[in-house]
Amino acid sequence: MDAAFAYLADDIEYQNVPLPPDRGRKNVERTLRAFMKVANVFEVKMHHIAEADGVVLTERTDILRGPLLDTEFWVCGTFVIRDGRIAVWRDRFDVGQVTAQILTSPLRKLARGVGLLGR
Repeated sequence: MDAAFAYLADDIEYQNVPLPPDRGRKNVERTLRAFMKVANVFEVKMHHIAEADGVVLTERTDILRGPLLDTEFWVCGTFVIRDGRIAVWRDRFDVGQVTAQILTSPLRKLARGVGLLGR
């Protein structure tokens, strides 16, 4: 994570819409480290990516797994790059879908463990 944090601007704004944004590298790092306390696996399946004038748009599936967490959800991300660093990182996703997956994660973990779902 520390290598990834090196790409964040000191005054970065990070937001999972519709939640309020975090501002400043220290606050963003704290939020991302908190996420990783419940998810020890984070993968991204990139579907589409476009860039123009320092703005990068992504359409992807984020996969987060942990001891009690098993989620895969579609995300549309916007990144504004300034001086080679991420100045704005804004992700949009279906909050209802993610909430339902979080609530049912223990069942999906069990099903995955006994081979009913793919690894």
